[in-house]
Amino acid sequence: MSLSRNLSKRREGGGAWRWFVLGAVLAFGCSIVLFLAGLTLELAFIGAPTERRVVVTATQDSFALPAPSQTPWVVTATAEPIRPTPLLQPTATAVPMTATTVPTVMRDDLPGTSADPALNNVALLERRSAVRQIDGGTFRMGTHPSELAAAVNACLQDGGTCIAEYGIDSMPQHSITVDAFRMEITEVSYGQYLAFLNALGPNSHLRACGAELCLATSNEEANSYVLFNGFDYLVRDAFVENLPVTNVTWYGAQAYCEAIGRRLPTEAEWERAARGASNYIYPWGDYWDTNLAKSNRPTTAAVGAVTVGSYGNLGASPYGIMDMAGNVAEWVQDWYRSDYYSLQEAQSQSQVLLNPSGPVNGITKVARGGSWDTMPFFLRTMHRQDYAPNVARLDVGFRCVEDIDAQIPANDATVETAPIQTPTLPDDEGAPALPPLPATREAP
Repeated sequence: MSLSRNLSKRREGGGAWRWFVLGAVLAFGCSIVLFLAGLTLELAFIGAPTERRVVVTATQDSFALPAPSQTPWVVTATAEPIRPTPLLQPTATAVPMTATTVPTVMRDDLPGTSADPALNNVALLERRSAVRQIDGGTFRMGTHPSELAAAVNACLQDGGTCIAEYGIDSMPQHSITVDAFRMEITEVSYGQYLAFLNALGPNSHLRACGAELCLATSNEEANSYVLFNGFDYLVRDAFVENLPVTNVTWYGAQAYCEAIGRRLPTEAEWERAARGASNYIYPWGDYWDTNLAKSNRPTTAAVGAVTVGSYGNLGASPYGIMDMAGNVAEWVQDWYRSDYYSLQEAQSQSQVLLNPSGPVNGITKVARGGSWDTMPFFLRTMHRQDYAPNVARLDVGFRCVEDIDAQIPANDATVETAPIQTPTLPDDEGAPALPPLPATREAP
């Protein structure tokens, strides 16, 4: 009896231990199963697409969102919408350019890029002024004491305040020889010059001319006839299209001439074209005639310039070049130096002065011909004025010339040889009203 009770106790103790081991194994297995299930679910969520966050700063201007990408983006609309770049269309039939070209233009809408430096624009070339040939030869450039004294006296008798010092820089008179060349018959108009700026593109007027100001618009000068709306250059009124362009700097004049395959005339060339072989004091002769040029005489004359070529052949030079006295003064190539003629006279004693081009450097540039804002004294063919090359004035414009050996197609309509027709003289009283002008005159 005791033996059997002892065996029963051993069996009961051994069974509890086995149940404990079996429970531990089951618990560990369940943990493994749960871990694997959780890992599977996490991998499934990682493969699912996620939501992208778009942050948009809104303005009044509309814009297009970029194409979807694999990463979030931020879109910020600027205050100024992006504008398309004006394109210059090249052509194989355009007139060849000279060696010098319009300086590089940096564009606002494409930083780091530049316009075509040759500016090979057919529409611009077709608008060039017609030219006439100026004969080469030797002439007496400048003035002499008796002519200057007579001019001063005439100015005083006409109510002016001229003094001899105004004309001393045109003395002494000296011999100059120039080669033949061609000069534009009329001064460059607003229509022609704005075609140049529009070909260059927006904001070109600010730095497209040797990195200098080309022309002052109404944004820079209240009295300017040119409007710039951020995209195009426009004239204030339709009649301005055919007026001689003003408020143009020397740099702006030079860049335009080079863009159309021409250049500014030298001071010697300009005077030769104005005086002719007879060395006239005025383009038409040796005596002043109020009816042949636009000046501030008579004192009742309308303020401002008139349409280019308004006085026709009556007021033209012996070579048929119009408005070389009055209307607007004209930039020429040369730097200014008050004693330059004295140096030229001394040099002419030992050599022939052929095609002089002025001092090698300076502070101001020469302007010739006088303007609507000056007395006849300043309209004489030998009179010299000078201004800083970056100045923009309402009484200064320009015209271009070209060399005889310039490559020009035989059928180029800008080379004119036929007689000039004489239009009727302008009626000052009927001239369109111009904006207010500065009350500054070089002589009353």
